[in-house]
Amino acid sequence: MTITMSMGAETDLDASSGGVNYSTSSLLAVRWRPANSDATVSDVDVGDQIASMTATLTARPDGDGVESLSLNAAATTVASGLTVGYTVGTGVLSVSGNATSATYQSILRGVQYNNTDAAVDITTGSRTVNVVVNDGALSSATATATVSVVTAPVVTLPAASYTEGDGNKPIAPP
Repeated sequence: MTITMSMGAETDLDASSGGVNYSTSSLLAVRWRPANSDATVSDVDVGDQIASMTATLTARPDGDGVESLSLNAAATTVASGLTVGYTVGTGVLSVSGNATSATYQSILRGVQYNNTDAAVDITTGSRTVNVVVNDGALSSATATATVSVVTAPVVTLPAASYTEGDGNKPIAPP
């Protein structure tokens, strides 16, 4: 389902599901995309032009300098000629400049979350990214992407050695 505004821009982070939002889970999220590969951006009025997009990482429990948003290489290429910036203190990735909705759609699909903290130090819990596009006159409704960061179980084993071809060996005494 796509949010319909009279004469404005629209954003859907997961076009194959109901609603405009996207939710997923990740094991120790170091990098993930807040939009599914079928995310859409459209402008329903005449002109098919988008003027700007903001993606806001609303909470950064591991720290402003550690968690951030950026564009992947493909989106960076598509965004050439537009103004792209990230503000560390607010968690806002902004893209501005007139381009087609298809251009902004490609950029949206290339937004990525980054966490440079050591894996053992990553804080579990949810990360939320709010996305809004504007056609120069009206903004879309906010579309929200949420990832639940979970940790892997840790297994501690006694020292063991294995050489390829040795067959099955117990990893712990019976």
